Amino acid sequence: MEEKNAREKLDEAKAPLDVEGPRRAAAGGGSPDAEGAGVAPHGKAPVAPDEPSRQPESTPDAEGLKAARDRTSHRTLVICAVAFAVLLVGAGAAYSVLAPAAEKADLVAEPAYKDAAGKAPSSSLPGEEDTTGRDAQGSGKGAASQPVTAPDFTAVDTEGREVTLADFRGKPVVLNFWASWCGPCQSEMPAFQAAFQRYGDDVQFLMVNMTGMNGETLETATRLITSEHYTFPVFFDQNSSAARAYGVNSIPQTWFIAADGTVTARAMGALSEAKLEQGIELIAS
Repeated sequence: MEEKNAREKLDEAKAPLDVEGPRRAAAGGGSPDAEGAGVAPHGKAPVAPDEPSRQPESTPDAEGLKAARDRTSHRTLVICAVAFAVLLVGAGAAYSVLAPAAEKADLVAEPAYKDAAGKAPSSSLPGEEDTTGRDAQGSGKGAASQPVTAPDFTAVDTEGREVTLADFRGKPVVLNFWASWCGPCQSEMPAFQAAFQRYGDDVQFLMVNMTGMNGETLETATRLITSEHYTFPVFFDQNSSAARAYGVNSIPQTWFIAADGTVTARAMGALSEAKLEQGIELIAS
């Protein structure tokens, strides 16, 4: 027995001393057993056990915010639709005011007018005596009381030949300014075609295209005439001679010129068939 006790004491003396254990305990560190239990040793962050991921739950506040966003988007869409509708209505109203409708065009007898330079035209053609009426100061205010000779101009026909207004002196003339992009111009063309077929032998029709105005070209003008099968005489104001002579800044315009070359009436805007007939009667009688 004594020998056994002595052997146990000898084994205990040979066992290594655990000096780290007390130090870890003093510093708050865990033992190896503690690490296995999920308690981190000294210097390491504790490791949380794995938990299943959870989806965020829908709350009344979140649902209310989503509904508010939906209402805002709907209101924005409605406002945009209303604004677009108002824009369309406004554009239509502006067009009806700025682009004269067929029935709104009226005839003005013996008009007093100015050319592109703001100058009242001479009542005679180049080379003839100027018989324009003038007041005592020479201002030309009396011009409207006397026949006004239509200013001459040069245009080109569909064959490329130059013609002037003076070439048709001795025959009543219906002078019309138009362009293929002009809606009111297109709206009155059937009336001009019908009038030409009826009066073409007695009245000279000059359908002068505003070539060069707002991108108008000989090709675009010809395409419209061909596609609609119009047969009235077409001319092209390629050098803006007619536009300058008559101060054309809006179309359509129609001038009714008597056989002696004087202006009888004019119309600004698209003409109805009845108004066109009325103008022709003024110069053909």
